Amino acid sequence: MIQTDYNIGDSRDIYNILKKNKSKKPNLIITSPPYYDIKNYENKKKQIGYGQNFSEYKNDIVNIFQQCYNYSSKNATFWLIMDNIRRDGELIPLSFELINKMNKEKKHTWKLKDIIIWSKQKNIPWHHKGILKNHFEFILFLTKNGNYKFNIDKMREVADLKKWWISYPERYNPNGKVPTNIWEFNSPIRGWGNGCQKHFCPFPFQLVERIISLSTDQGDLVLDPFAGSGSVLAIANQMGRNSIGFDINTSYKKKFEQEVLPGAERYWKKRKKDLLKIGKNIGKFQKANYSLRKLKFCGNIITNYISNELTTDKYRFLCVEDKNNLEMKIIILSKEKKANINFINSYEKELKQISQIYKVKANFETMTIKELYNQNIELNFFEYNPLKTNKYISEISKQEFSFNKLNKTNIYSNIALNISRTNDLFK
Repeated sequence: MIQTDYNIGDSRDIYNILKKNKSKKPNLIITSPPYYDIKNYENKKKQIGYGQNFSEYKNDIVNIFQQCYNYSSKNATFWLIMDNIRRDGELIPLSFELINKMNKEKKHTWKLKDIIIWSKQKNIPWHHKGILKNHFEFILFLTKNGNYKFNIDKMREVADLKKWWISYPERYNPNGKVPTNIWEFNSPIRGWGNGCQKHFCPFPFQLVERIISLSTDQGDLVLDPFAGSGSVLAIANQMGRNSIGFDINTSYKKKFEQEVLPGAERYWKKRKKDLLKIGKNIGKFQKANYSLRKLKFCGNIITNYISNELTTDKYRFLCVEDKNNLEMKIIILSKEKKANINFINSYEKELKQISQIYKVKANFETMTIKELYNQNIELNFFEYNPLKTNKYISEISKQEFSFNKLNKTNIYSNIALNISRTNDLFK
């Protein structure tokens, strides 16, 4: 059973609290601590940041980060989301100051793996001389060691593909593309659809979902030592992860229970439908990517090697898809006498290089048109220009298939592919 635990407590004692409660070791920590003294959290006496000097604040935050490190699982990851602050007209990169301090003082601690820019699109409006309107925050991705979870395939999508994916399928992963290190998620200025924002920096559900997908599997434990609005806990719950969070503000926990949890449930109900659609589109893209690779691969081999060795007046070329997704049978078809294809051995090195580029293997065969008919081939064939294999020229049925009707400069395949733009794929 999935457990979601929002605790009212001081994160400065997080290690002892977790140990006393015999909590599982968290696999993932996602948090955004107070930005020093920018906000007074309901005049809480024990709050971190407001009422402290900068040195006290940094000591407390670094100590909490280290406690998370010490208690978490050996392959845990830590995602720190923080904005910069300004003092006396000077910009202070707060997240980097904290990480640098931690690494200077602790021998075994979190190590910075990557930096993501969160483009928030919307933010609390302000303007000052020498300061442009801020639309981003840093997301620091930290790890304990090199053996951490990073489920990159769960991030893949096929939305907004560049138009050249059709011409260069070998440059694209068949499972889709991964996002860049700039993530665009609107900051929920109006909270969760129920009135105005009450928490200074709530996480959008989409952002939390992405990090949880990347860094955990179902049943793992997610920790937020500064739970605040509870977005992390709420989305973890919907995604089948256990979660535990801490905050000293009882009003935040009430908002979490009354607004954020129901909001996350509504979000996830819709999101599951979106994920099903994304999965189907990735399946369509994968199939098209494999087909484009195989046809381009065959066209390359026939145009650059086989055609140079054989008289095209005497031979035609069939590219038959084998059962294996990454194999093609290139049939050199003759009207009467079968071709001698021993010359292919002399191109072994070149063919191996091409095979590695397209991740496709070629099996060569030669036969006469009569032998082809004796095999009782059931499929129709499609005619392609070997230099432009994303769109077939015409379809040839078994009844129409004859040597004299085949174009000597083109190739024929049982793959039916007709893509001139991305929209053709996702109709």
